[in-house]
Amino acid sequence: MGGGALKAKVGGAMIVKFLERDRTFLVGIVVAAIAAVSAVAFAVYGWFEFQRYQKDHVLERRTLEKARAVEIGANQDVAEWSYSLLVVGVAGSLLSAAGIAVVALTLRETRLATETTREIGQNQTKAYVRAISARLFKHDAVTVAVEIKYLNEGETPAVAVRDLVMIGYASLPLLHEGATYTNPPRTWHRRSAMSPRSEQPIVARSLLPDYPEVATRIAAGKQGANALAHPWFILRGVVLYRDVFGKQYRTEYIFTANDLLTSGSLELNQIDADIPHYQQDDREDPPIIDSHT
Repeated sequence: MGGGALKAKVGGAMIVKFLERDRTFLVGIVVAAIAAVSAVAFAVYGWFEFQRYQKDHVLERRTLEKARAVEIGANQDVAEWSYSLLVVGVAGSLLSAAGIAVVALTLRETRLATETTREIGQNQTKAYVRAISARLFKHDAVTVAVEIKYLNEGETPAVAVRDLVMIGYASLPLLHEGATYTNPPRTWHRRSAMSPRSEQPIVARSLLPDYPEVATRIAAGKQGANALAHPWFILRGVVLYRDVFGKQYRTEYIFTANDLLTSGSLELNQIDADIPHYQQDDREDPPIIDSHT
């Protein structure tokens, strides 16, 4: 046996003795090695798990960010859509209001046109009553009457006709506003209806008991130093009537004469200056003569 083999044999025997003697130590080493390997493996596993968690967290965060961005975008879209709806609604309301205003103006213009047409038609066909002549005449030996002739120039009848007359004296015929009337009337005298295009003579006052006083004043005005003081006889009246459309009108009239009734009859001259004709007056109880009130 050579020296090398002897050494190997001696070394193996020594190892066997060592293992038999320090078996517990050997087991501890093995356990320590396994624990070390396990720790390394667990650390490696933990690192990989941490990396996976990081990746998952990043992915989740990106997903949440994308979802939030989508939600924000959706909210912005809803806000923009709502604003658009508001603008459209306001515009629609304005257009509707403008349409209603146009329709209202159209209806108003149509109504005005209709009223104008109706008024024109009524003016063309309604009654127009006025006095065309007046005369004084002897009623009997001591009293005087006045006959007034009315004319309906319209195309339809005049109804509810009523009139009155005042007599007096004035300095000049055109100063009738300052005339003195001796018999201010208090009641209306009702007359019959008047046919269209017809004349109707009416004894407006069958008796003029104040005429002698008026005549005396006029006669005195024609004499001496008092000349032209009261030379003019004034007869003033008004006729009220309704047309077939139910509207009431008034026509005033004034007749004058620079003479006295001595016998027969006396024709009077009519004054048309500033005298109301065919004036609508729907008052139930109008003043007898507006300028005399």
